[in-house]
Amino acid sequence: MVLTRSQWLVLGTAGALGAALWMQPIGILRNGNKPNPAATATRDATGGGSGSAAAAAAAAVEHDHDGDGTADHGPGAAESAAAHAPTEAAPHRTVAPADQQAINTLRAAFLAERQPTSRAAKAAALAQKLTQTQQFDSAGYYYEQAAAARPGEKYLLLAADQYFEAFGFAATPERGTALSGKAQSLYKQVLEASPTNLRAKTNLAMTYVASPQPMQGIFLLREVLAADPTNEQALYNLGMLSLQSGQTDKAVGRFQELIKAHPTNLNGYFYLGVALARAKQPAAARAAFERTLALSPDPQLRASVEQELAQLPKQAMK
Repeated sequence: MVLTRSQWLVLGTAGALGAALWMQPIGILRNGNKPNPAATATRDATGGGSGSAAAAAAAAVEHDHDGDGTADHGPGAAESAAAHAPTEAAPHRTVAPADQQAINTLRAAFLAERQPTSRAAKAAALAQKLTQTQQFDSAGYYYEQAAAARPGEKYLLLAADQYFEAFGFAATPERGTALSGKAQSLYKQVLEASPTNLRAKTNLAMTYVASPQPMQGIFLLREVLAADPTNEQALYNLGMLSLQSGQTDKAVGRFQELIKAHPTNLNGYFYLGVALARAKQPAAARAAFERTLALSPDPQLRASVEQELAQLPKQAMK
């Protein structure tokens, strides 16, 4: 699994890595998905972009996913509402008209359905479309609706994953806290039903890392590695956390384990290079960066690697 999200490139300057890593949303520390470059931020408060009368009416409502002009959370759900209510600081993205029309159609079908199994399927179809258009918090909401109609681990995990994804894009600490809290609650429910679900445990760990209880997250990541010593996500996360905390030797070790077990992991090679450069091993760093270039044609990644190579001592460039 490879972190392709373009945001991670802000970490490409080794000298600023520690501070940058600590200040960025936790999504940058993990394997994620690259945003669609054509999807630009808007101030649409509907959770679905513009394109319908219902969406326009919902714009005045803080948290209206179904477009009926009312908030979709009942009393006592303020934290959940805050978790995925679009705001000026954390907007949804512009959605292509065809995609918005499809979302509106899927939403209408979901709202009209009353049979639980069909309602769950329609909620999941809508959530999948919202995921494709990178409206991750709204996707999480509808996967929750699917889980309510058809209880079980499947939809709870999908809901948790979407809130966790939205967490990675949080524009403010408050929004990040709300989204991570939502993901954390759902991952806990998944683990209650399936204690061996390592994906849920790994992502739950990262919500703790960004909370006042970071060591709880570290312990969970170690539990994941105890169960699966080559777990790609856990190795990557622990490597990044070691790098952030200045434990360069540990970071080098984690990234070496990562690329040994997963030899096509671009992030492993790139951040191994960063860690080696910080450990004053420029020749080894150069080799890691060159391997990154060999594995990826992505121009943004290559530009970042070239920047790192240019900062290595001249003797390492021979």
